[in-house]
Amino acid sequence: MVALLVIAVVALGLVWWKAGQANRARATLVETYGAEINEIEGALDVVLRSQDLTDLSPVVPLLRTLGQVKVLGVSECSKLESFQGVADLPALEAITANGAASLHSLEGLAGLPRLSEVSAPECPNLVSLSGLRDLPALEILDLSDSPKLTDTSALGGLPHLRNLYLANASSLVDLDVSGLVRLEQLDVSGSGKLAHLTGVERTVLKDLFLNTCHGLESVPKLGEVKTLVSLQLRNCPVGENLAALQGLGSLGNLVIGGVAGPADLAVLAPLTNLQELHIEGASELASLKGLAAPGLTYLSVTHCPKLTSVDGVASLKVLEHLDVSNNAALNSLTDLTNHPAIVQLNLTGCKSVTDAGVLAGLKQLGLLEMGGSGIPRPQVSTLKIALPELIIDLSGSSSAGPE
Repeated sequence: MVALLVIAVVALGLVWWKAGQANRARATLVETYGAEINEIEGALDVVLRSQDLTDLSPVVPLLRTLGQVKVLGVSECSKLESFQGVADLPALEAITANGAASLHSLEGLAGLPRLSEVSAPECPNLVSLSGLRDLPALEILDLSDSPKLTDTSALGGLPHLRNLYLANASSLVDLDVSGLVRLEQLDVSGSGKLAHLTGVERTVLKDLFLNTCHGLESVPKLGEVKTLVSLQLRNCPVGENLAALQGLGSLGNLVIGGVAGPADLAVLAPLTNLQELHIEGASELASLKGLAAPGLTYLSVTHCPKLTSVDGVASLKVLEHLDVSNNAALNSLTDLTNHPAIVQLNLTGCKSVTDAGVLAGLKQLGLLEMGGSGIPRPQVSTLKIALPELIIDLSGSSSAGPE
């Protein structure tokens, strides 16, 4: 009995001692490192704010004293240079760094068995991904706005990566994703020097964003990515060769901009699953004919100087939103006659559109944007009589059109 009592006293003392340690560690983290500590389902979510941290080795022992840390955030730590120290947090699942202007290395992350997300955008001094190794659970990597990043060879050792964000990596020239066999989303928009993107056919990409990749003239075997659902090519030369996209049978959302473009849309006829199509500034596009997408609900064709009519729209029976704004030569809306589904129509800046009579037959039309169009004021009043529930937006113009 005495022995049991002694054991109980010792156990109680140990619990009290550990509690005291944890309280002291928490106080130090809060007072010295600006920590916010939340406990969620027995695990810790911690955010650190300290201008004195150059790596994380001083805080990791304190964090271990508190318990299992699953999410670690570093905010406004402008002197942080690396993640050294976090390898001693084996339960860590996500780490984020915001405002880490001095971060130049990802060392310290290697070997974390549960780490599934690394987010460290806006790192002006980050050059290489070499610290990313032995990370079997990593699925999300966000290093957007890292203008000095050039070495991405470590990606080959991250076979479970699903989401990769390298937007505005303005020094990046070569990117090989052939080892990312589970990759679903890739964003390299704004990486103007990117000249070679290879290995996409080995992935299961659903979303690919190549906006303003001025140096990227082609993506080998892009047409073989049968899983692709969304593709954005604003101001990217890849958009000049739309025939290379004809194998993308699952594509539902396509954005093209800043290229000459085709004369009509027949080249996109094989993309029968399109639901949204955006074309901006296609200097040679003269006709909307040729689409064969029965499920298309959103069509935006803007700033196309040779477009004179909406011919081709009549065959798009479920089209709800049509934006043909800022097409200066557009003068005919005849193909919209009695369209059964149009809900929103944007004619802003279409100065050559002077006859709105056909719009009175659009029984589903709820919003008409027509600021800066050539539609005369009396026709606006007539439209309101025919469609009393219609909302007319004249923003972008000082008047409703000619008297």
